[in-house]
Amino acid sequence: MLLALGLLLIALAYQVRAGAALRVDLGIGPDQPYLSGFNGRESNKQLNYRWSSDRSTLIVPGPGRDQGFDLVMNIIGYRPAGQLAATLTVTIRNNTVVTLQPLPYPTAYTVTIPVNLNTADDLAISFTSNAFSLPGDPRVLGVIFDSLTLIPSPGAGMVRLPTSVTAWLLLALLLLYLTLRHLRVGWRAAWTASAALMLVAAALLVSDRYDLTLFALPLLTVTLCAYGMALLLPPVVTWTLTRLGAKPSEAAVRALMLIYLAAFAIKAGGMMHPQFRVLDQGLRAHQVQELIVDPAAFWDKYQHISTADTSGGARSDGLSLLGQWHLRVPFPYPPFAYYLLVPFGLLWPKSADTDLLITACDTALAALASTAAFALYALAKRGLGSGRAGIIAAAIALFAPISYLHFSDGDWTYIWGGWVALVYIMAAVCLADRAHKPLPFAILSLLAAFALALHTATALFAAAFVPLAIVGLLVMRRQGRFGFPLWPLLASFLAGAALSLIYYGAYIVPMLTVTLPAIIAHLGSGLGQEQRFLGRPLLVGFWPQVWAHFAAWPLPLAVAGLALLMTQRWRVGGEAVEDGVRRFCVGIIIAWAGVFALFSLADLKVNLLQRHMLFALPLLGLLAG
Repeated sequence: MLLALGLLLIALAYQVRAGAALRVDLGIGPDQPYLSGFNGRESNKQLNYRWSSDRSTLIVPGPGRDQGFDLVMNIIGYRPAGQLAATLTVTIRNNTVVTLQPLPYPTAYTVTIPVNLNTADDLAISFTSNAFSLPGDPRVLGVIFDSLTLIPSPGAGMVRLPTSVTAWLLLALLLLYLTLRHLRVGWRAAWTASAALMLVAAALLVSDRYDLTLFALPLLTVTLCAYGMALLLPPVVTWTLTRLGAKPSEAAVRALMLIYLAAFAIKAGGMMHPQFRVLDQGLRAHQVQELIVDPAAFWDKYQHISTADTSGGARSDGLSLLGQWHLRVPFPYPPFAYYLLVPFGLLWPKSADTDLLITACDTALAALASTAAFALYALAKRGLGSGRAGIIAAAIALFAPISYLHFSDGDWTYIWGGWVALVYIMAAVCLADRAHKPLPFAILSLLAAFALALHTATALFAAAFVPLAIVGLLVMRRQGRFGFPLWPLLASFLAGAALSLIYYGAYIVPMLTVTLPAIIAHLGSGLGQEQRFLGRPLLVGFWPQVWAHFAAWPLPLAVAGLALLMTQRWRVGGEAVEDGVRRFCVGIIIAWAGVFALFSLADLKVNLLQRHMLFALPLLGLLAG
């Protein structure tokens, strides 16, 4: 019945012919998913455009079969002196629609596409021209395309559904329903949620058809991954949380899985959409491929990294980093996150495979980062005695606006670093009373090493966090013992810090003698806050960031939660270990808040590019919960 409803809604949506309209502005915006065989983007004072080649194609995904269109082409048939006049032939599946000679200045041409040529799932319109090449330019140049507009013709017949898009949407609908039912969601609620999603899909087919038809196959991929994780993860989650001393109820596991899968689907699905492309993801993928080709040269390159003195472009002596600072100084940028992605690079090592590598890495990192839901639950249940607070914290931390930041800009290194930093804090609390044992000690040491070595920002936060935590815990210890020794925790962090020197060791002297004095010298005017170098658009100031990244509301709840924890009296008599762990967790949370306050003050003078806000996001969720 659900599939029948879905099919009916899709069929009705496709009868709204206006939904099949499409405008592609070439050279600007997300035009790439619709184009094949065109040259790169160009612009001048008059227009943005692309040159076609000898054969280029406009691909319209799933417009609906058996309906006619008018294609409006804004083109220029420029030719250098001595060249034959431009000609352009429009064909569909080797059937010639029209041949024309475009004028050498911007002109709109309308071509009618008859119904009998639109019988496939996708409408592929090819443009063939008598191409030429300029001296010193290897490109094959046909005609200049400014825009292409597809307008559905009025008609009385039924529009037939594209088979592939319809099948993918219905399969995604079925997988969503099966996922919810497997997580013990009632059939009425699961049916209603699935039907609501299909209503949204039908509305999109009417209002923004090609945003959805482009996304139909990625949507199926995401729902398939979500269903697989719904089958496999619950027992793993239950076992892991139980081993950490935060045994969840069956209802808690269901709630956490729903939060986890929703966050994963939104982030992974968004990055899979063909119109989602950012430069940094391509750069990160090429780093992984470069590592596979020559590991020694890759490691050596990252021993000589500097900040850039401009806001863009790679430098010959390293990578272009922190261009917003407008300062060129030695600055470590650890490459270890790329090593963790090597398995994907081995599967897709070639430049031609870059899109597949990006999709695989994005999906894996979305799945990884969303496990923060379970880490926050463990922190709240084991450290504060409230599983409900952990569920609320997970919902806040995984859906706050800033949680999407590094998925949208493709900062794979901080996704890794921020996740490990949270897992380290969680493990420190959950394993506090067992840190003197060999296995927990080794786990804590490795997590500390990764938290320090995966990203410079998390290393700086950890370097401030540990001293604050030590001071706070020593003060709290005077009021009563924790029931377990603290020295193994400190020793594990020091062991991790020693391991991280494998990379940071080469930067200690330059950072102290060159970088730090240069930063101090620029504090008067502020560092990284100039409009010209992108600092201002990337947000400076405390309250603007709190509003943009959290919509402000979790902060008052977090302040209230922190005040509640600081005034709460823990039972000391008998020195119960459980109470000791909770008192220890309060000390850790206070130190965490101290790091946020410290770096928020520093950010007023040195633009930290929102890293401290990301570091504080789990904390705000935890305290608000």
